[in-house]
Amino acid sequence: MSRFRRLAPAPFPIVLLELLALATSLAVVAWMASRPIYVPVMGFSMDVQPFYTQSLTGVKGQTFRVADERLSRIDLEVRTEVRAGSWIRVKFELARGVDPRTTLASTIVVFDRSRRAWQMNLALDPTLTRKGEELYLRLEAIVPDHGSRVFYRYSPVYDYKLGRMYELDGPGVQGQDLYFEQYKSPRHPKPLAWAESALSRLYHAAAVSGIAPLWLVVPPFILAALAATVAFAVAVRAAARQLPWRTGALDLITVGAVIVALGLLLAFGGELPFGKVRVALR
Repeated sequence: MSRFRRLAPAPFPIVLLELLALATSLAVVAWMASRPIYVPVMGFSMDVQPFYTQSLTGVKGQTFRVADERLSRIDLEVRTEVRAGSWIRVKFELARGVDPRTTLASTIVVFDRSRRAWQMNLALDPTLTRKGEELYLRLEAIVPDHGSRVFYRYSPVYDYKLGRMYELDGPGVQGQDLYFEQYKSPRHPKPLAWAESALSRLYHAAAVSGIAPLWLVVPPFILAALAATVAFAVAVRAAARQLPWRTGALDLITVGAVIVALGLLLAFGGELPFGKVRVALR
């Protein structure tokens, strides 16, 4: 009697689930491929607990140094309390100098509802700025009634030594900084840009966490990621041998697509649009 079993093709429900998983994974990869890629270059605050400063005067701002010649995005966080039927208008302005200032780009956002945290992604043309120059991020709020308020996330300690917080374009606020992050455009085209951004995020997280020396972090992470991928593939192949149906190309392609999609979501989950406000400074 033969020791080998003749396996039947996978049942239709299993094939349908695989096709659904494959389509979902390919959709995730395609969506990621259609999005611009940003590489983090600076995040100064190590505070886990967010603090918010209320904009009573209508204008707050932060000076900072451009960390890279390809600066293409600035992130900050806004909280709003808006009365029913009301609104809050905020002008985001990037300028050279405080008083007088030369506006490089700006945009206006209208908030018509309350939210604990609006993640603001301010995109800009990377040719507008130069590495090392001092810029002024100015936030001008118009609040039409006393019941509505706007807050900006800030660091309660003076962590960022290359700039300071301003009030009404006046003298800097002592001992505080607006919480913001700088991002640059990648040097490489996709898919290498994904790897560049993922490694930069790891390096950036290690720096903020105070892990040193940083060169000890990246190689073990890469080896661990490769080992986890290989182990997962081996486990899937071993499990496939125990299935009562024949495995084929569809199974392998589906597993590969799922691994790639999960890897992108884990590495760039913070770039997903949920809770984000993406606007362009022009």
